[in-house]
Amino acid sequence: MFLITNLIKVCIVALEENEQLCDLEVPNPKYNVMEVLRFLTQLIPSEELALVDKLSELLEDIELENKIATENS
Repeated sequence: MFLITNLIKVCIVALEENEQLCDLEVPNPKYNVMEVLRFLTQLIPSEELALVDKLSELLEDIELENKIATENS
């Protein structure tokens, strides 16, 4: 995820009006950023994130049940 975050930050910088970017080096920054963002969407582990979300919900439910059981004891 660190790589993905850094790539997104680079895209943000590239889209800003940056006088340090040379038109010869990066003639079409918007296109280049779009391609990087397309690539990034493929790197994001969507299925794994859905699993992590579900596991988090289950853990919250278990913690709540344990808290209720402790209070009732």
